[in-house]
Amino acid sequence: MAAVTIIINGDEKTVDHGATVADVVQEMGAGKGRVAVLVNGDVIPLDARDTHRLLEGDRVEVIGFAAGG
Repeated sequence: MAAVTIIINGDEKTVDHGATVADVVQEMGAGKGRVAVLVNGDVIPLDARDTHRLLEGDRVEVIGFAAGG
């Protein structure tokens, strides 16, 4: 299976061709509903992460939420 190179939080990473946003979030160990994900500056809604496939050169930002006061 071919691979594609993407940028995740500023770091280059190779993923399987056809990998989805959900695959990347799971591989990072981030909780499904506990992060915001942007691909090329566009927010990817939680219900679209299983179907949004990543392409060569995509820039992915995974942002965790922190509680505090």
